[in-house]
Amino acid sequence: MATELLTQGMVTNGDMVFILQETRLLLTRTGVTAKNFSGDGFTIENNLNAVKKVPYKVKLDRVTADYNRRQGLSIIGGTNIKITNSTFKHTEGTPSSAGIALERDKPYTFTLENVVIRHNRIQNNAGYGLIFTFSHHSRAEYSIIRSNKEGGVFLTVPTAIHCMETKSSATADIS
Repeated sequence: MATELLTQGMVTNGDMVFILQETRLLLTRTGVTAKNFSGDGFTIENNLNAVKKVPYKVKLDRVTADYNRRQGLSIIGGTNIKITNSTFKHTEGTPSSAGIALERDKPYTFTLENVVIRHNRIQNNAGYGLIFTFSHHSRAEYSIIRSNKEGGVFLTVPTAIHCMETKSSATADIS
């Protein structure tokens, strides 16, 4: 499995799983888990040496991030990214301790757009369940976001959110 992931543009340094520049990756294996990493569980980002090259057409499906220290998933750069049918839970340690964070780094010139987060469970994280910062044309929908200590969703840009809390069967559409 590790060799296959490496040949598809995914590397691990023991602390997290990186998906880097110009990657086209379809990760659909059931049971892929990032657990107990000292940083992020999964990271999708630019290669800092080649700013104009970003991951694109990346899909994480049926993955789990559990008990990681900083985020379950950080999406720092990329376009046309889909995160589906996955679980992000028990993130705690280093702020922001979110389940999923879309967060471009300075100088904020990296592309981060067209991210779809759909049908995921984001729960029991020390920070927010989901953070959207400096992301364009991205959305989260039909995901269960609950029991996160800081709150469910933190937004800094207009973003479409469709979330469902299973206990109350409430839905919210924030555009």
